[in-house]
Amino acid sequence: MPQWGVWVVPMVAMFVVFLIGFACVTSEWVVTYLFVVLPFVILISAVRGMKLFYNQYYVELGEDRMVFVHVIRHSVRKEFLFASIESCELKAYRGLDRTYGLTVRRKDGGKYRYLVDSVNPADFKDVLSVLHEFGVAVSTDLEFGD
Repeated sequence: MPQWGVWVVPMVAMFVVFLIGFACVTSEWVVTYLFVVLPFVILISAVRGMKLFYNQYYVELGEDRMVFVHVIRHSVRKEFLFASIESCELKAYRGLDRTYGLTVRRKDGGKYRYLVDSVNPADFKDVLSVLHEFGVAVSTDLEFGD
């Protein structure tokens, strides 16, 4: 399930913009603020939240492939054969609780980015070791405690 940070960050941003804007608006600009600026900020924040929510995946490892599966719509899947992967990059997004970005670069030049949600960093250690076994170059900013 997607983390609370996906929804809280846009909502807090909207509230802060609302407070700052409302405090700075003069009586001549209040209509413009309420009917133009504020709906625009709400729209941008909502789109950002929906984009983050829609892009949440988890990783399945098979004998010869890595599969990204959408957390809600399980029929949305992207498979990568280990032999076709040139490199992977794993980054932690601290502001989104335990959400990580995994970028897969294929040998044919394709580059795919996925947000992988709610994964214990220790599990990523296993994923990265499997990728190393198949000769995939991996870079990460995670520190694994042994």
